Amino acid sequence: APMAPGVVVAGAGSGKTETMASRVVWLVANGHVHPDEVLGLTFTRKAATELGLRVRRRLAALASTGRVDIPTGEPSVSTYDAFAGRIVNEQGARLGVEPGRRLLTPAGSWQRAARLVHRWDGDMDEVSSAPDTVVADVLDLHEQSASHLAELSGVRSRTSELLTLIDSLPSGPRQRKALHSRLEGVRRAQVTRLNVLPLVEQYRADLAGADLADFATIAADAATVARSFADVGEAMRAQFRLVLLDEFQDTSHAQLDLLLALFGVGHPVTAVGDPFQSIYAWRGANADTLASFAEHFGGGRPVQRHSLRTSFRNSVNVLAAANVVAEPLRDGTHAVDTLVPMRDAPVGEVRVALHRSRRDQAEAVGDQVQQIWDGARAATDASGQLPSIGVLVRKRDEMAPIEAA
Repeated sequence: APMAPGVVVAGAGSGKTETMASRVVWLVANGHVHPDEVLGLTFTRKAATELGLRVRRRLAALASTGRVDIPTGEPSVSTYDAFAGRIVNEQGARLGVEPGRRLLTPAGSWQRAARLVHRWDGDMDEVSSAPDTVVADVLDLHEQSASHLAELSGVRSRTSELLTLIDSLPSGPRQRKALHSRLEGVRRAQVTRLNVLPLVEQYRADLAGADLADFATIAADAATVARSFADVGEAMRAQFRLVLLDEFQDTSHAQLDLLLALFGVGHPVTAVGDPFQSIYAWRGANADTLASFAEHFGGGRPVQRHSLRTSFRNSVNVLAAANVVAEPLRDGTHAVDTLVPMRDAPVGEVRVALHRSRRDQAEAVGDQVQQIWDGARAATDASGQLPSIGVLVRKRDEMAPIEAA
């Protein structure tokens, strides 16, 4: 593909990390970029390490052939959060944010918010939730508003407007009473939000006073810096002539704003993702960002769309079952190809069972694991390596009984 914006829709197990590494190698080998002009962003340190290792290995392998002169330099691969932190550390002083703020872990955030809630002496008469629920509400409102770049004053204004609208609805006839009944939960949520907002404001003030920041705050500050100062984007585009965005469907509004401010002017950005694997909606991510990539990053020009639809991870039957489960997601909004198995993929086996109790379910899973391990022992000597087995559950409290079984 040319040095231009492009999007790759990559299904589960379809080789997206390998594809991104190969793209870098192809562009370097053909003289389009130097290795140190490449920026790769993903969500976890593990994924960033894997992508960086693959790129370096492929470039080293190509250089060892002696057929291509590979320039020196290393690609920059990091998490979205680490990249946002770099922007804030380098440019945050222009917003009055001093570099060197300590990063607050999720556990640390909870502890600080819990202390604030338990010491709070403001009006909470209309909030009937337990203290721990209020703590969760404070952190959720803080993170959601930061991830959406929403000012707390605007949240308060819109919440008050909605509450006034609900309270102004006439009551009396049976239908109107039914409407009020359905809206009672909505009304309660607005009242709670208005009572929690002062706590969020104090929480943010406490963080600033202690020179602390969490990931949501850093992402919002980075987006604000990039949108406020055009020269930040100019410098980034000059430094990184190629940008790879992994798991693009899970970027938050603040992260998307940051990326658009830095690279959203027709810059060679390759986004890779799968709307069917969107897992961060709770913090403001929207799978539609993948579908609207061309609108955001194309600079008014058509954008190439590629698709990886061969799954190298799954057996035939497992993949067939997964495609059936995922079918309701094909609502026309997301153009995602149905995954197909790789050539010579194992047939695999899918079992479906309905158990009378959680204990019966755990014992059935244990029996299956026992059968697999007995078969493995029969096929090798006693010192042979037993296969690893993964069990996925819907709820955390299902884990202990299955582990015990």
